[in-house]
Amino acid sequence: MAAQIIGLPFLTSLDQHRLEVDRALQAHNEEVRAELQQQISLQNESLLNLAESMVRGALVQKNEEIAHLCIELQSSQGVLQSAIQERDEWMSLATRLYEMNQLLISLAPMHASNAHAHGSSTELESTGSCNQALNMEGRAVGRTHKHPSLVCKLCCVHDACMLILPCQHLCACKSCEINLTACPICDSAKDNAIEARFG
Repeated sequence: MAAQIIGLPFLTSLDQHRLEVDRALQAHNEEVRAELQQQISLQNESLLNLAESMVRGALVQKNEEIAHLCIELQSSQGVLQSAIQERDEWMSLATRLYEMNQLLISLAPMHASNAHAHGSSTELESTGSCNQALNMEGRAVGRTHKHPSLVCKLCCVHDACMLILPCQHLCACKSCEINLTACPICDSAKDNAIEARFG
């Protein structure tokens, strides 16, 4: 009984020591847990900042690419609009040239008859011109059976048999075409000329 009474304080102090050690370990564990949570929070924040920075950089790059594509699109639209305007101008010019050609074709017989009338009036002045007018009339009569008569726009005497290129106007004879640098109808520069064949 006495031994039991003597051993009680020893056991009590041992239990107290264990309790103090447990409390110290719990406090240490709490501190370690709090420090770990703080480090995890810092790492998460650092990773979040890094991800935001990467996303922001990617967005800036994409915005720059979009701006560059918008500039290219505007440039392409400008080129397209210019091409459409140029096409319309060429179409208008081609229409005017076609109408002018049609008008000249319709006026060609009148010019031929004026040239014959002029030859008839000059034949009264001299016998030489009389022979020339008769020859012209004979050629004109002979021509009507072979092909349409177009008179040279320069000399108004010979047949227009040379096709001016690139405008394709049939408006000059062989002798007059040699000295031409531009078409006498549309005034476009002459690159070349070929002889038209009607038969």
